[in-house]
Amino acid sequence: MVQFETEFEIEDKVYHVTPESDQGIVTDITYRHSSGIVWYHVTFNPDRGEIPCRDFELSRDKIII
Repeated sequence: MVQFETEFEIEDKVYHVTPESDQGIVTDITYRHSSGIVWYHVTFNPDRGEIPCRDFELSRDKIII
């Protein structure tokens, strides 16, 4: 059994770390055993589908410059 920790959970509301990002929602989480990497699949715009992101690319708070 493989156990891994996540920074975010499915249905969490997040922002991309780029300035002025729209709010997104985590729709899925994938763990790649071969690399030990967790990918968060986030929908920022329902018309564009999911975007895979790493934890360091996401924030719970909007970044405003």
